Amino acid sequence: MAPELLDPNRYGGKFVRTPATDIYAFGCVCFELYTGQPPFHGLGPAALIKIMNGERAQRPSVVPPISDNLWSEITQYWANDFASRPTAEVVLQNPVWSLPNGASPTGRG
Repeated sequence: MAPELLDPNRYGGKFVRTPATDIYAFGCVCFELYTGQPPFHGLGPAALIKIMNGERAQRPSVVPPISDNLWSEITQYWANDFASRPTAEVVLQNPVWSLPNGASPTGRG
């Protein structure tokens, strides 16, 4: 969940879902689809504290590895400042969903 939804008082005082909160969530979905686990898996409520402190999940070491372009996009989606996140239009105009060279969707090369 986007930081501005976890602690609305830090971000204007209202719990409001916006396109920017959707982009944050999309970054979480991208991470989970690639790794099979949500960001901060296994931390429970401690994950909320990390998010509120501006921390984000570390780049996972999975096979095939997340491309530099995809990881860059995910981290932009997770920007702490919601105004810094790309719009949905920008996300759609800059697809980075290709697999690394030589990788197959099954992970068998």
